[in-house]
Amino acid sequence: TFTPTQQLADGSYTFSVDGAGASGATMLTPGSVPIVVDTVPPVITVTPREGARLNVTDPPIGISANEPVTISQVTLSEWVLYGSNCGVFGNRDTDMSPGGTTPQLIYTLKVPHALDGGRKNVTVTATDIAGNTGKGVTHFVSTFGIPAVGIRQPRFGVSSKISPFDLVFETSKPATKCGWTDQPTGGPTMPFGMLQKTDASNDGFLFTQKAYAGAGTTVDGGTQNIYVRCQDSSGVTGEMQCTLRVDTSPPLLLSVSATPNPIVQTPLQTTIQVQADEKVMCKYKAIDDLSQLNFTTQSQANSFYSTFTDEFPGFNIIPAVSKEVRVNVSERVATTLAQQQIFAVACFNEAQLGPVFGSVTVSLSLNQSLTVTSTTSPAFSNTSVTVSVATNKEAVCVVDDGVAGENALGMAHSGDGLSHARPFTDLALGTHTMTVFCTSSVDVAGQQLTQQASTTVSFVIDNTPPYMVSVSDDSALVDDPQISPNLDQLWVAWLGKDDESAVTAYFYTLKEKASGNTIIDCWNGTNKTGCDILPHSGHFYLTKDQNGKTLNLTDGLTYFLTVRPQNAPGIIGTGMDSDGVTINSSKQPSHCTNGVLDSRESDVDCGLECAVGCDVGKLCYINTDCKSNICTKQGAVSRCTASVCDDNALDGNETDVDCGGGDCSKCADGKQCLVNTDCTSGNCKNNLCSADLCSDGKLDGS
Repeated sequence: TFTPTQQLADGSYTFSVDGAGASGATMLTPGSVPIVVDTVPPVITVTPREGARLNVTDPPIGISANEPVTISQVTLSEWVLYGSNCGVFGNRDTDMSPGGTTPQLIYTLKVPHALDGGRKNVTVTATDIAGNTGKGVTHFVSTFGIPAVGIRQPRFGVSSKISPFDLVFETSKPATKCGWTDQPTGGPTMPFGMLQKTDASNDGFLFTQKAYAGAGTTVDGGTQNIYVRCQDSSGVTGEMQCTLRVDTSPPLLLSVSATPNPIVQTPLQTTIQVQADEKVMCKYKAIDDLSQLNFTTQSQANSFYSTFTDEFPGFNIIPAVSKEVRVNVSERVATTLAQQQIFAVACFNEAQLGPVFGSVTVSLSLNQSLTVTSTTSPAFSNTSVTVSVATNKEAVCVVDDGVAGENALGMAHSGDGLSHARPFTDLALGTHTMTVFCTSSVDVAGQQLTQQASTTVSFVIDNTPPYMVSVSDDSALVDDPQISPNLDQLWVAWLGKDDESAVTAYFYTLKEKASGNTIIDCWNGTNKTGCDILPHSGHFYLTKDQNGKTLNLTDGLTYFLTVRPQNAPGIIGTGMDSDGVTINSSKQPSHCTNGVLDSRESDVDCGLECAVGCDVGKLCYINTDCKSNICTKQGAVSRCTASVCDDNALDGNETDVDCGGGDCSKCADGKQCLVNTDCTSGNCKNNLCSADLCSDGKLDGS
């Protein structure tokens, strides 16, 4: 190694070496090598030239340098419109890097897609042979196509104060004029001359209406529809429909969570999820202590927010009530097991009110045991099925179907190694039980930790429909069950059966017998708020129609039910009719309206012979005495009670025992459900909770 004794200036040099051996003989030809010292970054020029206006969709991007360079990065940034109603402009970046390692003086690149009209930037980073990095930038405007129209102020059309406030409209390319109207009769057919004029900026991109005071924007929460049209120098027009809104309150963060949490394997990554009560835009930051979020003034909060640099996707251009971002846990935390990382989240709403803060603590547990959970549907209607499981760590899994013997069958896994599946064909009808074995190997403190776990997967294959056994609309009147005294409820019971699997739901209609008019339409009852389609153990009251409205039956008319069952695989059987019941409000037993507790009542004017169920807190003997259908022993007596989520009974709004219905915790796979939110998996299929994410109509899972 040779180091010059003085600093060399930029330029060309020759480094020569001569030497002598032990005898003193010198080299016949001294060695030499040319050296160039270059500490100056290359000069990069990019075309189209700065400020150019081009009426084309595919301008070539020219890059030239004053010396040979290798391009490391080319970014095309476009100012594009996001959203249609009250759309806003924001950057969209596209990588145009050409690749290659041979230095050149000139490059010519093609744009990766047809350019819409609007402002464009091209930024180039290049390196010369000596390793010096230079940058070149150009800004130009494409005038091709119609001018897109958005709103700059208030952003997203949402104002944090009631009117008057300024309106600022923005166009993708220079326009000569913009007009607006908030009249109900205004719109695309209104002549330009009848639209309200705006003040244009010098560059033709911004148009302002001072002190707008629309009728709908004078109160918090008020809205006002406006229509905007802009025209360029060629007479081409673009337009926007916008619903202005006033929102004077900051958002509320309902939850901040992370998945996975704890992190149980490398890479040390998790997804932070934010749920808010309105559309928000958020940033995040790793912090050392929750005390950093204790503010006494708004100024302190704003100052702390100014240190946030990491953004959730779509920040300031795509607000949403639910946001998420993939993050890395810092290496500082990763050096020790069982450490934690706190992430602070700061959000604004569309009215730019905030920041409001939340946090989530993410734990590391790399030595946590491997777990295997079945995500296989509990029932299938055909003989081709897919057995699937989920693991909490990246793993390799095999399934023993009880047929292959010692040769367990491999399972395909997702890219993250957390979801595993194996298809089977031509299986026999009936119940099947298989065992899945999984192995995981993770790096813990520099050592490989191998873990194994297994789970049993059971399911039934049933391709036959269920059938009805009975349908009853007999009232609680012992002497005359074909008469019901109530106008707002019916006392009903039905029972279906499936010889292979189980009945999971009943679909039904209630019709008026003479006219055939439908009173309740729960024939396809899923996601209809008033439909009581889950199995009951006995009689219960029908009190709502399919829309959740209270029944309003008519005196003197006869009504009948038609009920059909659905089994676990989702096969629906044939319907069965009841024999009908006639409404006669005068038939209420006299002792049920006298205000006295009689011997044939469980409490005053309710229960037992009375067709009216007792309210919560009233005395009862059996569940059917109660409107809640829950009669609970309390000391020496029993009383009607509301649903309890730990009583090991199916009651109240529960969709299965002690789960679902909104009041209790969510149900595990295989439990009964009405809607997706009843299930831990978020997927209610054929009225059973299932982890079959590939058929739930949502982008989720892996």
